[in-house]
Amino acid sequence: MDCKTDSARFTLYDGATGYNTVYSLDQTTPYAQWIDVYRPSHQELQSLADMFAIHPLTLNDLTSQTKREKCDLFSSYLFVSCQTLQHSMLYCIISEHCILTFHYDLVRFDRVRERIGEIQPYTVQVTPTWIGYAILDDLVLEFDKVTQHLALEVENLDDGVMGATALPDNTLVRIASCRKRVTHLVHHLSIKQDVLKVLLKAQTDIQIYFEDLQARTNSFLQHLSHCEIVLARTHANYLGQISIELTQASNKTSHVMSRLTIFATVLLPMNLVTGLWGVNVKVPGRDYDSLVCFYWILGCLGLVAMLSFTIARQWSLV
Repeated sequence: MDCKTDSARFTLYDGATGYNTVYSLDQTTPYAQWIDVYRPSHQELQSLADMFAIHPLTLNDLTSQTKREKCDLFSSYLFVSCQTLQHSMLYCIISEHCILTFHYDLVRFDRVRERIGEIQPYTVQVTPTWIGYAILDDLVLEFDKVTQHLALEVENLDDGVMGATALPDNTLVRIASCRKRVTHLVHHLSIKQDVLKVLLKAQTDIQIYFEDLQARTNSFLQHLSHCEIVLARTHANYLGQISIELTQASNKTSHVMSRLTIFATVLLPMNLVTGLWGVNVKVPGRDYDSLVCFYWILGCLGLVAMLSFTIARQWSLV
């Protein structure tokens, strides 16, 4: 049912003969429980509308390929439009005797066919409504692996931020990417939850199955809500750790600058004294032919340096 060519675009299913691929609507049988149409033309949609008494509003949605996910209740059928995880639209018309599915992009029904084959030997009757449930359940199950993989990545991010001494450069990008994916999945599952609420109001013969599907959807939403909480905490922890690292770097820079300032302060009076004795005018000691004045100057400079460092140590500046 998922390997159609441009000519063989119709797949029929009934409990007696199984699956059959046909090339035109003329080859369909009145006993088909499931008719899948791939890329229907306007004429084919009109023929099916006449054959199954499809409402003009539904026909308009099929013709315009509406992107809105919804469930409409009509007197003789249910119209459900859903979006797959690959952003392909799937339209289902569920009546008492037959289910029609339409899609303009390739949609795989392998798991649905396997479930029908597994359930046939048991007491559960494969009705069009049950097939519709199986299709919706398969669409929701697509989010299972994605949600589990996302939850694992979120936990790894949280553990990495909490226990890492040096954070990777792409940590913030990974957090933003995970939050974007969580928002995307929550949006899709919330819309499907609204569709399931309308289906539950329809009082179908397999309502318990739709209730189970709704519970599973709620479970996925709860997992995603937990992921969002963990990501918010991880984001805050990441920014806090970055702030701590910046503060530590600033403190180290301030400590180095304070030492350089003390060193410059000690050298300033020395430069002043050497500058005064180096001017080209008469200074004390110029007339003495000995090194006594020179040693006195060195001693005074050393005394000033020792006094300055002593004061700096007392004030814990160095």
